[in-house]
Amino acid sequence: MIKYKKESIKVNLIKELYGGDIIVKRGNLVRIVIAFAALIFVYFEAKEKFKNYDINQAIYLLSGLSISKIIVLFVLGLMAVSSMTLYDYFLIKHLKYRFSLFKIWKISWIANTFNNFLSFAGMTGAAIRTLLYKKNNISSKEAVYASVILAPSTVIGISAASWLIIFNILKGKAILMKYKILWIGVIWFAIYLPIYFLLYKWEWLNKKVMARINRCNRDTMELRNKLIASSLIEWISVGLLFFFICITFNKKITIFEAIGILSISAIAGIMSFIPGGIGSYDLICILGLQTIGASFESAAAILVTFRVCYYIVPWLIGVVLGISEIVINEH
Repeated sequence: MIKYKKESIKVNLIKELYGGDIIVKRGNLVRIVIAFAALIFVYFEAKEKFKNYDINQAIYLLSGLSISKIIVLFVLGLMAVSSMTLYDYFLIKHLKYRFSLFKIWKISWIANTFNNFLSFAGMTGAAIRTLLYKKNNISSKEAVYASVILAPSTVIGISAASWLIIFNILKGKAILMKYKILWIGVIWFAIYLPIYFLLYKWEWLNKKVMARINRCNRDTMELRNKLIASSLIEWISVGLLFFFICITFNKKITIFEAIGILSISAIAGIMSFIPGGIGSYDLICILGLQTIGASFESAAAILVTFRVCYYIVPWLIGVVLGISEIVINEH
């Protein structure tokens, strides 16, 4: 029943953003085809690239981490995930509801960790957020409105990073030259930034594309600015976490190299439409780290540590929080 509700909310959110059953069906079909093709490519590419490496060396590096370093990395991971609380804080304040900071953090943590872990083009987080808002007495209309207006803002951070990659401030040209198709993603996300602002500046474009979002008749300019700032803070937080993990295993990696590879890997994961970017993200991350001087063993150790600190452990916490939320609502 809960799964059915979540799927129904996902479909409704897509309709709110793009409109129509036909677009929903075609969009789903396109995503499935791309994800399937990406999985096949990743499988054969990884099999070819990594056949001569010994994963036991990466395990050895991981086992050499001290308890203090592990604790520090976990804390940084939890802080990076917590930075996404800003989205829900500003949304709930904008809707003029009074929630405790802990309640806002809890809703945000559940929605964002499930979204990071499962993704589905961001619809998982949007569906769960809408469901949790409604469970906490936010009206259905406002809950959907909040998720819809948030969706275009969450990728501003990676969009800004794409411009820095193009101008070679963030490093990653080597992996882009190796897999030129990734340029499509980088350029698209770079173009998205001016498009995002034009959506609200050009009256004709605003009416055509954003009419469904603006129909609540709320002044959202201040909210949009806060969501943009939240997205930038989120991406900086994630980038710093990834950088600290990188220098734990390879002290020669610079912050510009680390965030550059992280951004390109994230773009690869989004382009693949594979839930959580599993496989596509990991392949580009390891190969990208190798282009900036990391060995396969250290690159694999960096990837595993990042996955655990930013995805797996926060998601497990999110599962526990989600269960507690269900129990509380039942009582």
